[in-house]
Amino acid sequence: SSLDATSAAPFLTGPERSFLQAVLTHLPALAAFTLPTHASYARVKDGVWSGGTYASWGRDNREAAIRVTGSAGARRFEVRTVDGTASPHLALASLLGAGTRGVRDGVELQIKEVLVGAAELSDTEKAERGIIGRLPASAELARQNLLQDTVVREILGEEFVGKYVNVNEALQNFMAADSPDAEMKKLVEMY
Repeated sequence: SSLDATSAAPFLTGPERSFLQAVLTHLPALAAFTLPTHASYARVKDGVWSGGTYASWGRDNREAAIRVTGSAGARRFEVRTVDGTASPHLALASLLGAGTRGVRDGVELQIKEVLVGAAELSDTEKAERGIIGRLPASAELARQNLLQDTVVREILGEEFVGKYVNVNEALQNFMAADSPDAEMKKLVEMY
């Protein structure tokens, strides 16, 4: 099929494959840091070059959550599910923490490359490619995913994760407004 791609991703080094798999595995929890506000989820859609709603990857695929670019020795992983309201420090720390844990543990890349948006694949095609993770549809669900992900909680520390979730909930309550326009106005003023 034209959708098939190499499953082992031989163009990636072993550590790159491990890093990629770990980030994809934990992406639903990491969204608490990369997509931290209610407004973040307005852009998490399939078919709009925002990375889509599935934990997937592809070479030069703008519809994948992680776009792999560059060549050997200059490889880049572009995480397309990071929003402008994210703290770059927390987003990067969480992504690097998950990825380096994957390298340390030598996890194997289970998710195959997609050449189209994962949403365009049938359920069978997604399953064949190992695409099972889906990004949360809200900041509330991202926080729930974070609290349920024991690996990410261990990497970042239980105390930090608990405090982050509390502050993120307080931020959401503060940002809540009577209308989407009023919420956007608060967001623009704050960021």
